[in-house]
Amino acid sequence: NSHHIKRLLQNHCNNSFQGNYIGSGPNGFSYDSSGLLLHNGDVIKGMNSKLETGTIFTMEYKPNQRLIQFYVDGALQEYNFSNVRLKKCQKLIAVVGITTRDECVKCLSFDLV
Repeated sequence: NSHHIKRLLQNHCNNSFQGNYIGSGPNGFSYDSSGLLLHNGDVIKGMNSKLETGTIFTMEYKPNQRLIQFYVDGALQEYNFSNVRLKKCQKLIAVVGITTRDECVKCLSFDLV
């Protein structure tokens, strides 16, 4: 429901180059096409592989390890999101934004109603 998503994103902003909207708040995790990871406005130290045309990108959520990890063309990426805790009433949804210039993969967690 778009009303619930808007409510969840009310604390998200896009006030800097690295402040992409989904990754800039507490309910979002972002893998930018450059390999940059962003959550709650914080850049995760290190860079993963860049996404390019034809890249096969895989995202894996491991609830027991509380990880969101990534594979680019089958290779596990060094940097991931750790300590990702979802309540039983939450879902993790992949949102992919693709333009002619960039690809960006974003995850949004939210409570079910």
